[in-house]
Amino acid sequence: MPDRQTGEAGYLEANGDPVDVFPINNPILDADGNVVQKRNRLSYATLNQISGEYRGSYLDDQVILLLGARMPFFSRDLNQYCVTTDASGNVNCPATQAGIDAQLAANSAYAAPQSRKFDYNKLLPNLGVTYKLTSKASVFTSYAKNLSVPGTDALYGALYFDEVVERLNGLQVLSVTAAEAGGHKDILGFFTGAVRVPGLDSLGFLPGAPADHLTSFGGQLLDNPTQMSALEWLKAGATASYGTVVEPCNHLGKFPHPGILMTFYAEGETLIEAYWKSVAWPGEGVFVGEPLARPFGMRTSRDDQGWWLESHSAAGRRAVVETAPSVVGPYRLVGTVQIPAGYGRQRLNVQAGAVRVR
Repeated sequence: MPDRQTGEAGYLEANGDPVDVFPINNPILDADGNVVQKRNRLSYATLNQISGEYRGSYLDDQVILLLGARMPFFSRDLNQYCVTTDASGNVNCPATQAGIDAQLAANSAYAAPQSRKFDYNKLLPNLGVTYKLTSKASVFTSYAKNLSVPGTDALYGALYFDEVVERLNGLQVLSVTAAEAGGHKDILGFFTGAVRVPGLDSLGFLPGAPADHLTSFGGQLLDNPTQMSALEWLKAGATASYGTVVEPCNHLGKFPHPGILMTFYAEGETLIEAYWKSVAWPGEGVFVGEPLARPFGMRTSRDDQGWWLESHSAAGRRAVVETAPSVVGPYRLVGTVQIPAGYGRQRLNVQAGAVRVR
């Protein structure tokens, strides 16, 4: 069934009460006459399923056996017409395409309006056995599998993650369960919602790799019976981790956003800079590990032949070159340079007392 959700902005009285509790009756309009929205999305939830059941009686009705199975075909079609600003699903809703383009151009971490479809199809068996002890007493046991589907808000928040992950050029992204991750090598980042990771010692972390739980309070480093401490990641070879010290109550802004973290990290930020840009609400968290880890980045050096640029980039990019009479400055733009993917070393055609590339 379709579910169209909008959130028209309305006027308030001087005391803060709404002029109309239904703002759609008298919405605020922008300068072009468009309705100012706080939310604008359209969702479809479609469920079809087949099921079957067998019921049998044995030993003169002393044993009753029930066997069944159902196969749901559940789909969620999501259409987000606003710009998603963070992993918690907060949005800005410009009324025009020009407004949307302007917001995306000014904020590289924002996710554009988009549509996605999620399918949830799984065979769900059930089994029941009843044993009659006497004509008045019996015992029974049963087993059944069920299917839990994320709520609408959580799925719209996931659109933000998908959008940012698509920008991670140069990095290979694998989606596996914690149980399936054992034995993987060359790991530059590991993010999971599991409270414990089986086979942790079998993971092969690259130097500089962050790893994170993204759940509950991994920041309780000692005497934490509820989940694996963030320190366990470091013991397994990760370079750094992050965790909240109290129950975060599923506020996504209290966790690192993997897409944002790895985007800035791959662009040459230090690990602490990338982490802090990815956590919207860092007040209840603790960072552990090497804050200045920086596997990607650039540095300049000078020898008898002139200035050289060494770089290590995930996907390659264009950078600006600035020069100054000395390291004190002032620096001025003199050109750009193409940074190759992987490791590179190239000579800079500049003459100056100091050079920086960014």
